[in-house]
Amino acid sequence: MKERTKTFEKKLKKDWASEDCHGSSSGTPVVFFGCDRNGNMRYGFNDVKGHRIIALQYDKVLPFSEGLAAVRVTKDCGTNWGYIDQKGSMVIPPVFKMAMSFSQGLALVEKDGKWGFINRKGLFVINPEFVFGLPFSEGLAAVSVNTSSGNKWGYVDWNGKMVIEPMFQSAEPFSDGRAVVTILNSNGEEREGYIDKHGRWVILPHFFFARNFRNGAAPVCIDTQTSGHRWGVIDTSGNYITAPIFEYIASYSDGLAMCVFDGHAGFLDPHGRCVIEPRFSSAKSFSYGMAAVTISTQVGEKLLHRSGFINKKGQFVIQPEFLDAKRFSEGLAPVQVIQNGRKLWGYINTVGRIQIQPKYGNAEPFAYGAAQVKWPDVECWLHIDKKDRLYELHSFLIKAIHQRFHQSSSPSTPK
Repeated sequence: MKERTKTFEKKLKKDWASEDCHGSSSGTPVVFFGCDRNGNMRYGFNDVKGHRIIALQYDKVLPFSEGLAAVRVTKDCGTNWGYIDQKGSMVIPPVFKMAMSFSQGLALVEKDGKWGFINRKGLFVINPEFVFGLPFSEGLAAVSVNTSSGNKWGYVDWNGKMVIEPMFQSAEPFSDGRAVVTILNSNGEEREGYIDKHGRWVILPHFFFARNFRNGAAPVCIDTQTSGHRWGVIDTSGNYITAPIFEYIASYSDGLAMCVFDGHAGFLDPHGRCVIEPRFSSAKSFSYGMAAVTISTQVGEKLLHRSGFINKKGQFVIQPEFLDAKRFSEGLAPVQVIQNGRKLWGYINTVGRIQIQPKYGNAEPFAYGAAQVKWPDVECWLHIDKKDRLYELHSFLIKAIHQRFHQSSSPSTPK
């Protein structure tokens, strides 16, 4: 099912990747992880200043939402999910096979192979009878049920009443009073459109792919006979506010959406207007008011690529002096440079100064105080904190890294 395949693991990754989950401005605890004495990964929570407030003790966690966080624990009876409050007290016992964050007062959990919704007391208010589901949004939740024609998606209200019958191949949460749903057309091909809260089509399903509405606008993709897939932006009535002329339009991030036209990347505003013309070889989504972009220059017979960061006016605020760059997260961004004849990754701060020296073969943006990095010539990923200290190094891994780096002229061994 295209890129909208819905599994618990993908939902888990989405929750972890979401920058909206940090809650740092409101004082919400943030996820922290490390290893116990046996070298096993464990999760806990810090306050916004980095002080430990809930010890490393859980197998997995989800960020706090509506004052509670889903946590996974392993005991003699097996591995289950429960919920803790911001003091670390287990307020809903770990009796669920899987669990999601609270949304609009309810949380989606799995028990005995079926999914249902519990309240903040841990009581089922919508019985576990669904194949899967998504959190509540705008008063409705998408759920999947087993029908004679396979699994179909519909919507339930807070009372568990199926207010939109399960007839869709997939379904998304409601946003701006509209929800993306997928059906099979007469040729057996998946097509997407938008319904209202009564289940009525408000925008017919003729899109190859459709994104959720945000501030009255949604990027959509159509399949043209002459030009292949083309993206545009529609309003809540289905009218194009940006014609489908783009090769790609990403989801909106920090108020702008990256678009690609004629092989070059630019940005659209919430009204679908091209506010930064497509002139970059590539671009990442905006974060912290900046976006990583790449420009290409012909030098003799070679095409030279350099990356930097622009503001929302399209002006370079960090000059394009890097081989590559990724988005800012938690105040730092991974950048690639040439050092001692090698392509290495490090991290810069929001004014472009090197914060973590380039020495890694690859590096990912920070999330919850840690980032994944890979040492050159070592086929494994590690985690570092913002002071460049390594987490979760098992003894065999430390030995392997030391052996590899003692035999080469690569950067110094990890701390």
